[in-house]
Amino acid sequence: LGLGVVKFSGAVVAAVILDTVGRSRLLVLSALGCALTLGVQALNLALVVPEHRGETGPTVAFVALSYLYVFVFELGLGPCCWLVPAEIFYNRDRLRAM
Repeated sequence: LGLGVVKFSGAVVAAVILDTVGRSRLLVLSALGCALTLGVQALNLALVVPEHRGETGPTVAFVALSYLYVFVFELGLGPCCWLVPAEIFYNRDRLRAM
């Protein structure tokens, strides 16, 4: 239930700010945010978790970063991957391309 709420809220925020911020800027920021959250998750797994087995702190951090990743993905990479290809092709070729 919680992941669905995060995903839905990210899509709603993206729908509101998509035209004001711009598609390309939102795509780049979303990709950087996804890379950053996945990088921090990798550091969490590599450095923190083996040293503190049995503690809940690293596990909570990993779950929170997973939720943050889904939210950042839904801001740009989620909805924009369907909008950008539709704008690339000419109208006569758009139906076959999509």
